[in-house]
Amino acid sequence: MAESLPVIKLIILTIALSPISYMLTMFATKTDGPFGVFFKMRLYAGVYLESSFDGIGDEILEEKSNGDFFADVLSCHRCTTPYATAVAIAFFVVFGLVPFTINIVPLWAMTSGATLYLFEADHD
Repeated sequence: MAESLPVIKLIILTIALSPISYMLTMFATKTDGPFGVFFKMRLYAGVYLESSFDGIGDEILEEKSNGDFFADVLSCHRCTTPYATAVAIAFFVVFGLVPFTINIVPLWAMTSGATLYLFEADHD
């Protein structure tokens, strides 16, 4: 039987994984990335740019989803966070930093929640 993670270790791992998950989500949903890689990934998934003008006459470009699943996920940080958290935890498991036990599920839920809290504290 695999050993379970104690609560204090879950909390420490949540604190360590939250910024990683935050940055993965930020890269996937909001930044262009190096050489526009993340922007091109979002365009390939079906996110498109919509142009509008504010009251002063300045053009505002806003990313919109075309309705496909991946476009919907990549246009919303709340939707991308659980997937980015799963990738971060998988990285820790593959490199032996976290044992693969049943406590991965509460770790995933806690880290996803903490990452969403970081986004809300950052005011989107």
